[in-house]
Amino acid sequence: MSKRNPHKVSFFPAGLDEYLASLCPPETPAMQWVREYNEEQVDDPLIARFPIEHHQGHLLAVEMLEAAREHKVEMADRPFRILEIGTYLGYSTQWLAYYLPKMLGEHGWQIDTFEMNEQFADIAREGFERAGLGHKIKVHVGRALDELTKAKFENDSFDAAFIDADKSGYWGYAEESHRVLAPDKKAYFDNVFLMLQPLRPREELEALGESGKDFLAIQVFNEMMRTSKKWLSHPLTPNDGMTKAIAIKPDGRYGRALSL
Repeated sequence: MSKRNPHKVSFFPAGLDEYLASLCPPETPAMQWVREYNEEQVDDPLIARFPIEHHQGHLLAVEMLEAAREHKVEMADRPFRILEIGTYLGYSTQWLAYYLPKMLGEHGWQIDTFEMNEQFADIAREGFERAGLGHKIKVHVGRALDELTKAKFENDSFDAAFIDADKSGYWGYAEESHRVLAPDKKAYFDNVFLMLQPLRPREELEALGESGKDFLAIQVFNEMMRTSKKWLSHPLTPNDGMTKAIAIKPDGRYGRALSL
């Protein structure tokens, strides 16, 4: 039995995380292996501080299923592609891929995921191999913006993006995601509530100095997303918050409809 993680933070009433998980399909054995690894690292705050939610993972899986269905209807002449920034241990990545083989077949999709920490990347790769996904998911190791530059992805070449990385980099990740996403495709930005600290007045966050930089970065990011002409966004409320955003481009359906 895995140990209970005392570092985990949930903003739901007691028992609600577990109830929501019970309403979702069960985790695969590879997902369970990743979760148990995470929960056993309770003495390592770098790992233990990351809560991994079953129900949030399945939300991503459903969103990717819908995006993949649209891709199939559009009869695109390339595989369905997902960009993930912030692999961590690969649990969310496995959920991103959950329905894709059934919808698109073995060769109809691929994921590029970026992780700065080599240890995390190695654990994620093992989890992908256990899940039989190792050949479909490419793990890039290093600073995400640097590695994205090296990868030289073409404009409009991805169909979905999920970002759960260092918070000070969120707007840079949003800019790069917008560039590589095809028109009207969606990105998901995790932790936009960030322990509810962005609700505090900006001067209070600034007064925290280094310890408040992530909270301030998310507060600024949320405001920039609200006013951006590049994104049509709305925050969702799975635990620590997630923003769902549509990439608005002049040649896309939404761009034409909104005259942006």
